[in-house]
Amino acid sequence: MASSRFSARYSVMPTRRSILLAGLAFGGASLFGPARQSLADQTVIQPDRFIALSRFLTGRSRLDSMLAGRYQEALHRHDSDFAARFASLEQEIAQSHATDMDMFLSGTPSAASRETARTIVSAWYLGVVGQDEKADLIAFADALMYDSTRTILAVPTYGLGPLYWDDKSRYDF
Repeated sequence: MASSRFSARYSVMPTRRSILLAGLAFGGASLFGPARQSLADQTVIQPDRFIALSRFLTGRSRLDSMLAGRYQEALHRHDSDFAARFASLEQEIAQSHATDMDMFLSGTPSAASRETARTIVSAWYLGVVGQDEKADLIAFADALMYDSTRTILAVPTYGLGPLYWDDKSRYDF
């Protein structure tokens, strides 16, 4: 009889309280572990630096600071080494003494710097960071690709007709 009271009181089955306490313990530990370091690494790039480099890369003097923040956050999320790649690109541009992107590209930038620059410029022009199903849509109508025709054509924010997304050869129109 004593053993049944013992097993009922000290069951091997976890209680809600023990699960909650374990979750808090592991969650609290992660705040001081690698996840915390990763978050700190993301804040290394100051918004002003990201905007300045983006202006240099795109050749645009006016860029939306809210979009810049969203692009920067998404670029960090998609590439854990983005801060290091960003700093390397900044350093290479400074060492080249280039005054614009064309001058920088006419030199001999490293393949890594070219790729980082392409990633940032693609984000601004396409409004998307990442690829395929993992892509993040940051801006649609405000993507820079529409700027050259914005005064002449409306940005298409509608579907192009029924089944426009499908392979037309499947249908007998």
